[in-house]
Amino acid sequence: MITSEKDLNIKYGMCDPGPEREAARGSVKYILADMNDIRKSFIRLGFHLAEMLRYEYYKDFGFPNIEEFAEANLGMDKSNVYRYIRVYENFAAISDSCCSGALISTPPKMFLSDRWKDFSFSQLVEMCNMSPSQRVLCRPDMTIKQLREIKKVVKGFTNAVEARDIVQRISKGVTAADLKEELKVATSPRKDRSKEFSFDYCFGLHGAARSSYVKSRKSVGEVSVFIYDSEGKLIELDPPIFNSMLELLYCEDRKYVFRLKEVYSTDQVEEGD
Repeated sequence: MITSEKDLNIKYGMCDPGPEREAARGSVKYILADMNDIRKSFIRLGFHLAEMLRYEYYKDFGFPNIEEFAEANLGMDKSNVYRYIRVYENFAAISDSCCSGALISTPPKMFLSDRWKDFSFSQLVEMCNMSPSQRVLCRPDMTIKQLREIKKVVKGFTNAVEARDIVQRISKGVTAADLKEELKVATSPRKDRSKEFSFDYCFGLHGAARSSYVKSRKSVGEVSVFIYDSEGKLIELDPPIFNSMLELLYCEDRKYVFRLKEVYSTDQVEEGD
């Protein structure tokens, strides 16, 4: 454990370091101390790395950026540097100071907010890119895989499904794809079935009631019908509905119900002849 800035063995970069600030060397000392127990000190490490970035302490040691300084002195690559900084910026406790009656925003504190104190570093890394509405669904007993499923949940999903239900179901293995499909069904306009043809209902009617019912139904498509006998000859019907456009009202259980698209009369047939 390094107890004095003078004991630090810092590697210098190729740039002109200029005057070395005492705070810069102190920043390196704190970073190395945080790394000794990184599981408990990851939020402090993020704080000190963010501080080094903000005040450009790395320049005091001849480096053009924090990435090169960290690689040379901390054995830490670029992605790790910014991973610790982002966890700190997103989940550290907020500190506000008061000056002349006005709130002045100051950097977050060096410890986790109470809301996130039971989460591990790897969990918080996964949650960095989440929206506030997604983070509220996260629990410290969730696996990384489950957190990633929450990250895939579309914005506004909680309008259709209760948030606690989402948490429970993802914990049981339900995927974001399943939840999105439910959202699609839940938010899609309901199909108007009031004009659909009902075979059983229709054939329970008689006379004018049946005629009125058939006339008022909504067509589900149009077809052309050609009917031949067993010898292959076109059957002559009266009226001649073959080679005519029909409206399909019903097709289920080998039952088909058609309605003529045009009205044929005996006079029209004779005139056509």
